[in-house]
Amino acid sequence: MKTLALRAPLLRLHPLRPKLIFFYSAAAEDPLHRRRPEGYHSSSLRRQHEEESRSVRVSVWWDFENCGIPCGVNVFRVAQRITSALRSSGIKGPVTINAFGDVAQLSRTTQEALTSTGVCLTHVPNSGKNSSDRFFLADLVYWVSQNPPPMHFFLISGDRDFANILHRLRMSNYNILLASTDSASGILWSSATIMWSWNALVRGEDVVAKHFSHPPDGFYGSWYGHYKGVLDDPFIDMDQIAIAQSEESMEQIADTKPRPIPRALVNRIWPDTDLVS
Repeated sequence: MKTLALRAPLLRLHPLRPKLIFFYSAAAEDPLHRRRPEGYHSSSLRRQHEEESRSVRVSVWWDFENCGIPCGVNVFRVAQRITSALRSSGIKGPVTINAFGDVAQLSRTTQEALTSTGVCLTHVPNSGKNSSDRFFLADLVYWVSQNPPPMHFFLISGDRDFANILHRLRMSNYNILLASTDSASGILWSSATIMWSWNALVRGEDVVAKHFSHPPDGFYGSWYGHYKGVLDDPFIDMDQIAIAQSEESMEQIADTKPRPIPRALVNRIWPDTDLVS
């Protein structure tokens, strides 16, 4: 009896042959894509960031009792000149202007000129000293709750009492802008990133803005742009006055002649007057 053996079919192992895989990209045929230099994406992001920083809104708070409109100034041009000062410093965002104070101090013509050019007048009754300050702080609390940073906060005032709240807003990443009188305090000026002279600004003169600080949110990548020049010193006048006063006091001390000691006092210290010639 024969045993049938099942033979498995012979399997021929073929070596793996490499296969060529082609990828098609439309960008490969784009001549603009091929010519993009290194750092293209970083420059694109930079431009995008610049566009975003330009859209940051500007809220102007004008204390017209402290910084009034000088004689001879066309009231219809006040809002335009405030906006022009911002634009000349590279601030391109939407602007709102709120003027607060005792509106009764403004003539009817001035009120109509301001409101017709986009300025919102807020009446603060004159109820004693610091009435405008109390309104400012109360209204600011609500404003901060509705307007988180990034925001440009532009104060037009020379009141030193506002310095504390401006510094606190700056520490909360609000960019502080200031238009003030030339006699205002250096502590008020130091809270601002950019400061203008109010009288020169409202007259439409070729005013040069002073840069006292870098943006509050950092030196690079700021919401508010970047100033590459040398910063101004808000305390330079105060330092010069302090130095002058110190030199004057030293001169007075040097010019002072020693006063003679009274004879009665000498006798009490040294009873034996023979020891003192």
